[in-house]
Amino acid sequence: MDWENFVLNCCAFVAGLYLLHYGEDLFVDHLGIVAKRFKIPETLVVLLTVGAEWEELAIVIAAIYQHQPSLALGNVVGSCIANVLGAFGFGLLVHDFLPRFDRNSKVYAGALLIVSSVYLYLALTGHLDLTGGIFFLVMFAVYLVSICSAIYDNILSPPPGPTVNFPTPDTMEESSPRSEDTLDEFHRELHISIFPTILQCHPDESTPLVRHPDSSTISLEQVGSTTTLNGILYHAIRMFIGLLALTISAYLLVHASSSLASALYLPPTTFGISLLSFFTTIPEKIPVAYATWRGHSRVMVASTAGANIFLLSLCSGLIFVSGNGHEELAKDITAFEVWVVWICSLLLMLIVFVRGRKWMGGILLGFYTAFIAGEITGGLGKS
Repeated sequence: MDWENFVLNCCAFVAGLYLLHYGEDLFVDHLGIVAKRFKIPETLVVLLTVGAEWEELAIVIAAIYQHQPSLALGNVVGSCIANVLGAFGFGLLVHDFLPRFDRNSKVYAGALLIVSSVYLYLALTGHLDLTGGIFFLVMFAVYLVSICSAIYDNILSPPPGPTVNFPTPDTMEESSPRSEDTLDEFHRELHISIFPTILQCHPDESTPLVRHPDSSTISLEQVGSTTTLNGILYHAIRMFIGLLALTISAYLLVHASSSLASALYLPPTTFGISLLSFFTTIPEKIPVAYATWRGHSRVMVASTAGANIFLLSLCSGLIFVSGNGHEELAKDITAFEVWVVWICSLLLMLIVFVRGRKWMGGILLGFYTAFIAGEITGGLGKS
């Protein structure tokens, strides 16, 4: 083994991971701000930020560009498993209350099970090719439209937060100790008329016939519009910087992963399923899972299911469409690995319906540890 190249590739891998997570956070944060500034519907904003795996998509595109589809496929499969057994299991393990899963969580978990079942069927029947890739892309489009329509029609909607009862003219009249005659007399004394949205003063001999807008008001409006434009430009530039960081880091990670897989005598698919997916998923999802489970367990279910649907539909579709009929690509993943993806989806749905317990999280993490160890051992045995 060339230790100099090995250490260099390890350093490149670590640097790529840091840049990947930094770029993903920067891109997603400012993408949401820019989308809101342009009045994009909140449903699309949530799907573009929370329900998307931008770092995994960047790795898939970089791997396709570097002719490493096996590495990309392994990363997609491994990330799906890591999201459920790793991040979701950790969230169950550290929570100190019995989680409550609403209808949204059950719908998302059921949708993930359907997508995983389709993926399993196509894999077992040997249709993970160009046709299967097109089918996955169409499935992602249908999923996107369905989720947007469901949220728009209030089929999927977050529970209402605390509401603040602002005073209205009716409530003010009911709660006011004055009578209607007293209020009218009070208004006449001050020479004003109060309406729901307008405060008007009665004219007198000193009131000008035509009121010209104050120059300071015009200048404030101009400054406000200029400030808004500058704010959008600032966030757009930051979003572009995040996208650039994602692109560079993904290219660096794929190149370093390919070299490390060769140095460790691991197949690219095994390296993607075990090591690459672990380091691109767990360091980001564990803090999010720990913070989200405290009072917002349903959000964790929706983000986990949405991320896996994104991976199995869009990312897998791009891999198989760009494979150009590569028949060996479908053979890079085993039936066992595809079954594990489906079992993870089934476990997620069962946990949502029976309400998770702390010991379930421990079992999921134990399964994930055993799976990673088995993948690495099996990969070394193949080589």
